[in-house]
Amino acid sequence: MAPEYGSSLYWEERFKSDPSAFEWLVKPDYFHEPVMTALQSSPVKQPKVLHIGCGSSELSYHLRYLVDHPSQVHNVDFSGEAVAIGRKHDDEKAPMHWKAVDLLDHEHIHGLRGDISNEKLFGLVVDKGTADSVACGYPRSISAHHFELVRTITEQKTSDSNGENGTMSSKLSPETMLALHLAHLTQAGSHWVCVSFSASRFDFLHELHTVQSPGDGKAISFRVSELWRLEKRVPIEVEQDVKNERDHPVHRPKIEYRLYILIRK
Repeated sequence: MAPEYGSSLYWEERFKSDPSAFEWLVKPDYFHEPVMTALQSSPVKQPKVLHIGCGSSELSYHLRYLVDHPSQVHNVDFSGEAVAIGRKHDDEKAPMHWKAVDLLDHEHIHGLRGDISNEKLFGLVVDKGTADSVACGYPRSISAHHFELVRTITEQKTSDSNGENGTMSSKLSPETMLALHLAHLTQAGSHWVCVSFSASRFDFLHELHTVQSPGDGKAISFRVSELWRLEKRVPIEVEQDVKNERDHPVHRPKIEYRLYILIRK
């Protein structure tokens, strides 16, 4: 049976049974160049960094040395156990921020936004496999909060739906919900630096969605591409550990992950 990566219970049990550092996909230092590029091109000085799905990765501690002040880094995870582990190993004299957050829960997102000043939203999102895990979850119901969020965004941006109407839906895919929530937490010009195992992780950006207000029944059509622009997609060739090539005479197919750079519109 495949692991339930979209379940909080799975992650709580995983980190309780094994609190040691674990790295998904790539080593933390892979993020050095794309993160530094994003920080240097940020529209604000000393941008806040949102590290989503921090888990037990050493990436959190790598990020603290790429910013001017560790307090710029906000590490969040689905698992409270993972957050407790991270906080335990942080520098008490100059700590980063740590918080258990369900990135698909609008109340959690509202609380996270309340932790920072609306005058200075996050300028960078760092994501190592979290979008992949989120995509394993189930569709989420559209609340009045989500309708107002979409309405506000589409009023501020020029819609690219060209008068089209998508299929009316009372739910959104988890990856669409994640992109909406991250848009709510970030300012224009912010970067979303994501490493994923999938070559099609952000193919959903141009899908047309039509959502209906739970209150007055009004409908709005939108695409996530109105919020995020896919700036770059770079293949990452995976090094395969082959101790003795003679033991593997059959050609091994090349394995690639992807680095995605998205820009908040």
